[in-house]
Amino acid sequence: MSQNKKPSALGNVLKAFIISPVLFFGSIILLFWNEGRVNMADVAQEAITITESNVPASADENLISFTATAQAEQKIGDTYLRPGNYLHLERKVEMYSWEEEEKQDYEDSPITYTYNQVWSEKPEDSSHFQESTGHINPKMQETNKSINPVTAKIGGYTYETEKIKYPKTVPVSLNGQNFIPKPGYELANSNYIYFGSKSLEQPAIGDLRISYLMVPSPLKNATILGKLNVARSSITNYPVKGTINGLYRIFDDSHGGAIQTLDREHILTTWSFRAFGFTLMWFGIIFLIGPINYLANFVPILGGIFNKITKTIALVIALILSVVTIVISKIVHDPLILIITIFFVAIIAILVILLINKSKHGTNTQKPVNPNSNPRFNNTKANSNSNQSRFNNQQVFQNNAHPNSGSNSAQSFSANTPQQINQTRPTAPKTSPNHNMNPKPNQTNSRQQSTSKNRNNLDPPYSDL
Repeated sequence: MSQNKKPSALGNVLKAFIISPVLFFGSIILLFWNEGRVNMADVAQEAITITESNVPASADENLISFTATAQAEQKIGDTYLRPGNYLHLERKVEMYSWEEEEKQDYEDSPITYTYNQVWSEKPEDSSHFQESTGHINPKMQETNKSINPVTAKIGGYTYETEKIKYPKTVPVSLNGQNFIPKPGYELANSNYIYFGSKSLEQPAIGDLRISYLMVPSPLKNATILGKLNVARSSITNYPVKGTINGLYRIFDDSHGGAIQTLDREHILTTWSFRAFGFTLMWFGIIFLIGPINYLANFVPILGGIFNKITKTIALVIALILSVVTIVISKIVHDPLILIITIFFVAIIAILVILLINKSKHGTNTQKPVNPNSNPRFNNTKANSNSNQSRFNNQQVFQNNAHPNSGSNSAQSFSANTPQQINQTRPTAPKTSPNHNMNPKPNQTNSRQQSTSKNRNNLDPPYSDL
């Protein structure tokens, strides 16, 4: 049966927007706390292993691991089950009841409420159903129950039967010998005791089925983890910092197997909380941008596309923030990871700085051309300076040799110097396609030859000029 109802879109959007900060920041807190949870496998590895014949003095009042046979000192049973050799016993009661299922095909579409009949340990309160008429769940007449012996031992040590955590249970096989008949209760098969007006195969609302789960006694090669009290020959709960219940368990396995079980449980729980925290963050972001999506829905085509885009963006943002929160939490809760992270960050920072400096120097490798670095220009300038020096030395020699002709010499020097300097500078020969490429004789060569002859005739003090 179903009941349809058109939801108030604006009201739902506002309600979701109000709770969005709770979901978002709650997810961050959950993810951060989850990564800092204590791994009981690590704690168990620090336990002192003892035997019946070897109990170190350091084991007293400390965490120990002890493998031996666990056995209850009394038989235990229940209202519908005769007492037997059980280390631990659980009664499981299920009622045939109504279950409401809510479904909405797409946003702003009518919500469909469907009602199914199922076996459930915790039936829903039918007074909260959208349509309670015809879907009423009666109150359960029986409830689940945990049954333990008054006293039990593992090896020669007692333990607290009501506080310890037991290993995985197995179903009790029911039969005419262990079943206790009661009015209205019948043995349906080897798994269930039935109570109701019809049958287990065709039950009515309010009918019950009862089953039992147990840990057998004796349990051979069992391992217990807890705090040893040598004086009382007992093993009690070992408090662990950062936990509520501490470490106090019996395993149907060896010490190594117990550690592996604890590690598997820790990994499974960690990933479950990670998935749940990520989902909370995703919905928190979606609810936060809900008003924008609501306004976009007024444009028929744009609304649907915009909603898909925003949900995808919210998914990516939630994934990134979840990963960042997990990494930060791991760094904060694990000093070794913190040190390693700082080390690698420092190395990466150094490498980045070196690469930046290298790239800056690389852009300056091409230097501007310096005219003085041109060999041809330098050689020409050197030859010009050399010729000028030789000409000046020749004039000085002539003035000393002919003192009366100083004024004429000075005039000759001042008149001839510019022309001589210009003649010493090399000039590119002018060529024509129709003429020979051989250059014309240069007057500078003849003047240099004349100067060279004059130098050879000078006295020794001037011959080196």
